[in-house]
Parts: sequence; C-alpha cells; structure tokens
Amino acid sequence: MATTENTYTGNGTQTSYTFSFPYIKKEDVKVTLDNIGTTAFTINDNTPTQVDFTVAPPNGVAIRIFRETDTTATSSTFFPGSAIRAQDLNRNFEQSLFIGQEEENKIQDVISGGTADGSVTTAKIANGAVTADKLAPGADLIADGSITEVKLANGAVTTDKLANDAITTDKVADGAVTTDKVADDAITTAKLDTSVTNLFDDYLPLAGGTMTGNIVFDPGQTFETGTSNGFISNSSATFTGTTNANDYTFSIPSNAKRIVINFLRLSRVDSNTRFLGINIGNSNGLWTTGQNQVSHKFDLSLTDQTDQAISGTSTLEDKFIPIGLVGGGSSNAYSNSGTLTLFRITDSSNNYFSGTGSTSLALEGQTGDYAGGVSTRNSGQIIVDHVSSSLPVSQFSFIYSNVTNPSASYGLNGYVSIDYYSNI
Repeated sequence: MATTENTYTGNGTQTSYTFSFPYIKKEDVKVTLDNIGTTAFTINDNTPTQVDFTVAPPNGVAIRIFRETDTTATSSTFFPGSAIRAQDLNRNFEQSLFIGQEEENKIQDVISGGTADGSVTTAKIANGAVTADKLAPGADLIADGSITEVKLANGAVTTDKLANDAITTDKVADGAVTTDKVADDAITTAKLDTSVTNLFDDYLPLAGGTMTGNIVFDPGQTFETGTSNGFISNSSATFTGTTNANDYTFSIPSNAKRIVINFLRLSRVDSNTRFLGINIGNSNGLWTTGQNQVSHKFDLSLTDQTDQAISGTSTLEDKFIPIGLVGGGSSNAYSNSGTLTLFRITDSSNNYFSGTGSTSLALEGQTGDYAGGVSTRNSGQIIVDHVSSSLPVSQFSFIYSNVTNPSASYGLNGYVSIDYYSNI
C-alpha cells in the first residue's frame, strides 16, 4: 500500500506531512481526515512530496494521503505525422502503471477480506440496507455529542421517545434553561427548597406579616440624596402686610431631615406686642392636639442706655416654636431677621424635631442707638429642645402668641426662604 498511500495520526500542532509515492499531477494527490475528504492543504513546488495543511489536524485524527490518478484521458496524445517523444510515451505508460497499482491495492483489500478505509461511502449503501439485525448487540454506535441539533428533524424527539428520568442534571447545559423555557406558574412553592421559603417567611412576609431582624447595609453602600449636600428643594414667601400669615402654609418634603428657615425683617403690622412663632402640622391642619412640645424658648437680651443687660425669657410649650418678638407700636415695631435649623428624626411611633437658631431685633423707623431707653439693636437665641408627636408632619406655618381670636387675620411684613435637605 505504500506505493499509493501514506497514513498518519494528527497531534493538533503538526501541519506538514510527507508522502513516498510518485504522481503525475498535484491534483492526483488526495487527503482524508477521519475518512472525510478535505482540500484544505497545498503542495509546494519546492517540496513536491509534502502536504502542508492550512490548519493542523486535531489530536487523534486519522490522516490518509493517497494517490488517485486521472483515468479520464491519457497524459499525452499523438497525431499523424507528429514526432513521438520518449518522454510522452513514458508518461502514458506511467499513468497506466499508476492506475494499475491503485486498482491492484483495492483488489488486494477485497481478497484479504477487508475494505479499504473510506471506500464504503454513504452513496454506496442502499436505503434500508443497515438494519438492526446487522448491528452487534450492545454496540456503541453513536459517539458522544455526534447527534447535534442540526441533525434532528423538527419534532423528531418527542416526549414518548424519552425514558422517564432520562434527562438528568448532567445532560442540561449550563444556562440552557432560560426564562422562555419555563412555563408560567411552573415554579411553585413546593418546588423551592425549604431554606428559600423560610427566608421569605422570616424576612419578606406576606401582607399583614411582620418583618424581623435588622437590615444591614454593606459598608460601601451609597444612597442617592439628590445632590452631594443632600439638597432637595427650596420655597419662599414675601409678606406684604395684607397676607394672613396663619393661612400661609409651607409643605415639608417627606424625605426632609433638615429644614433651614431664613427670615428677613419679619414684623407685625399692628401695635400689639406678640411673640412670633412656627406651628407644625399636617394636611388636616396645624397641630392643636397630639403633640408634646418640651422646653422651647426664645431668649432675648435688651440693653438699656447704661449698657446693663435686661434679660427676658419666654418659654412657650403649648402650640408653637417662638422665633422673635413683633409689634410694639406702629412707629417702632420690632423687626426680626435670623435663621433657624430644625432636625427631624423619625421612628416607628413619633416625629422628633430639635434645633437651634439666632435672631436680631431692630426697632423699625429708629435711627438712633436707643429708643425709649432701650437699644434699637438686640440679639436673641432660639432653642427647640424637643418636639414629638404621633401625628404625621408635612406642613408648618407662622403664628402669633396670645391671639384672642385665632380666626382673625393678622398680617406680616418681610421675607422667608426655606431650604430642605435629605441629610442631617
């Protein structure tokens, strides 16, 4: 057989293989890989007895390099009156010799009871010729992975052709069971491990249940707060004397934890002296009941002409947070400018507010340092020690103390700006 073919076994890296038989044309040299013909090779003129594969045959692949001389025509043709060259005669005889050798090898294979590798092709097997009786009992005829999806007709593998428990976990590729392949409602509670259902019951109860345990965040967890300083929004108002301050409410965002109230030249339009304050409530109205306001106070130091401090402290615990003093006569009413920061901490049962601020009081219309023996420029401190309530908090408004008729209109002059932040 060496006169017409050479065989090798691929190793996955080698691309060049030599052969020992002569040939007439490069086209007469054929190659099969595992009995399947291939043309992915070349024979260079400088290495005429070497096959160079485009890609190295995989490890373990049977490589057969053989000669199949052209039998359709003689190598040389002679015409009457033309010269007959020895090389042309030799080429024709050589062609006959090569064809004879190849046929002899095929006959020897048949005589010895064998069939040359690759000689029985699909076209040479009659339809229905290979029956179950011609297969050895228990023969492993199908290589692992040889039946691929493209080799199966649509609908060929039905439920009836699959044995019970035939599809095991090992036979399901990673990621093969996608959402599209799972029927609606197919995964029920009964198909979940008890550790999963227990997790749902313990930490994600159904409606009406109680979640237990603490929620622990990763140290690197971040939370969106709108901006880097937690700013949420701003609101403002300008009072022009005719505005009823008690009717003007400001909405507090539900996620606001810090509220900064800046006020400028707030004063009352009538001559009655009253404390000006802030009342807190919700959409049903400002608080009148349900709150527990503890130790709010407004400390005011008035200085007489001898620079002696006159201390005045008002502690109001019933309805509002005092921020200043207004009134005192139409020509010398007190005007308040300052800021107050309220901090809100909410738990499951109460809304807590605490804060501090400062204010400056001026006697309107007075150009001198003193009026009526009292300095026209004074300072005050605002202390919000504690506000708690079982009522929700969503609004606040300005209010006067000691108003005999709460429904009566009482106007303010001045300007207010409020900033809301999501952080403390």
